Amino acid sequence: MYLDAALRDLEHQDPRVRAQAADALGRIDEGDGAARATALPPLLRACDDAHPSVRYAALLSLGELAAPEGIDALVTHLGDAEPLCREASAIALGHLGLAGGERAWTALTRALAAAEPEVRFQAIASLAEVDAARAAPLVAGLVDDGDAKVRAQVAAALGDSGDRAQADRIARLLDDLDDVRHEAALALARLGDRRARAVLVAALGRADRALDAATALAQLGVGGDDPARAALAQLVGKFFGDALVKVRAAEALARAGDARGLEHLRKAARSRRDDVRGLAESVLSELGHAHG
Repeated sequence: MYLDAALRDLEHQDPRVRAQAADALGRIDEGDGAARATALPPLLRACDDAHPSVRYAALLSLGELAAPEGIDALVTHLGDAEPLCREASAIALGHLGLAGGERAWTALTRALAAAEPEVRFQAIASLAEVDAARAAPLVAGLVDDGDAKVRAQVAAALGDSGDRAQADRIARLLDDLDDVRHEAALALARLGDRRARAVLVAALGRADRALDAATALAQLGVGGDDPARAALAQLVGKFFGDALVKVRAAEALARAGDARGLEHLRKAARSRRDDVRGLAESVLSELGHAHG
């Protein structure tokens, strides 16, 4: 049984073996209460292992198990000597969610001032994961953080908050570096703010951003004379291209009353690919159209 093997390997002399064992314990099935109860005490001990790789794996596994019993270890290791372990603690506290209570929330709030940008980054992400609306005024102060990834995470968190009062603060990041600008554009779209349409249209031409951009434009809506509409139509009309991106682009067109969008959605709803067919059917259902 893999549980017995993992528990045995936690005592191995090689830290690589111990780290693999700690990682395995985080994958116990949520419904297997007995196995989780057995794994938790040795996993908590592994959080204090002499080797940082073992502590890192154990802390992440505590987060995967979402066990409130791990709160003490996670809060303690936000001050770990190894930055990666501090980062893992912040991630795990986010997975713990509301079960972590005020102590976890306070610890993550303090981590916003960490010297390491990766810890600040994860603290922002975890606070937003627990309660994005409550986190917004706390993370907003990092909008001018010296690290670009942190600024991008701030934009994402503020966009998730649903608080339109944060839109102007996010919009400041449209003049930032490319990655930050992209996250700011997506965040503004989630708030229903149209100031970043040009950024989203430009992102349609990038394979790594097109799906998010098309989804955001579908959320915002496009008018008859909107440059986005022409770009979306061109994307849908391409013979080749990412099928999921084309479905989202078609959704944006269909929501604007453009027949080309509805036509493509119905075609995609007959796709052999489960993911494409499922997305198209879901969109058609939301729009109140039959799949046929």
